[in-house]
Amino acid sequence: MLIFSLLALADAVPVIPDIGLGYRIEPGVEEKGVVAGGIIMRLKNSAAVDAGVYGNIGDNFGLGGYALKGEFGFAAVPRLNLDIGVQHQEWRDWRCGENRAFFLLHLTGLRRFEVGMGVAWRQGVSDTARFSEPWVFIGPAGEWNILYRLEGLVGQTARGELSLFLSNISRHQIHNPQLFPFGVRAGYQIAPHWRLAAACQSTVKGFSALLFSLGEFAVEVGVRYEK
Repeated sequence: MLIFSLLALADAVPVIPDIGLGYRIEPGVEEKGVVAGGIIMRLKNSAAVDAGVYGNIGDNFGLGGYALKGEFGFAAVPRLNLDIGVQHQEWRDWRCGENRAFFLLHLTGLRRFEVGMGVAWRQGVSDTARFSEPWVFIGPAGEWNILYRLEGLVGQTARGELSLFLSNISRHQIHNPQLFPFGVRAGYQIAPHWRLAAACQSTVKGFSALLFSLGEFAVEVGVRYEK
């Protein structure tokens, strides 16, 4: 019923709904399936609102988190965009959570590259009675983090594209600065208005001389309805 309601909304206003499934494992820490959904609403003057929510199946079963982001363009610099948003993530088995606020400046269309830099405030919530509260942003466990995004288009056809990325921010997550998430992302037009999206990601979590170790591994597949 929710999917049909979103499709009806997309026909009436510039709204792009999406839904997806994923699998994520961090050896020795967490293993889970992920069910996620969201909407992107296109506004006037090169602005947009992106909202998403996801749940876990497996470790930390239940609500995993949600996010809200506004994206704003600049008329004087058409390829420059500013993202301002908040994220809430929680681990229900461990009774802890994290709230984040961020801004990110990014340039698109630079010879098939997108480059972004920004700053995030991350507030850990270890109070077992308040771990699910999204408005806790002050406490001893808070810290500032640098954000970065680099994505390059490596292949494109009339119906699809393939890109490589190195980024510590996504719709629902901001990684620790000691981690370096990288991966591959693909999109394909499977039918009029319907687009298939997939991504595969891992993280470099430690260096020693010329050696490094990998952390989490994640794969996601979903569809998006674009009117």
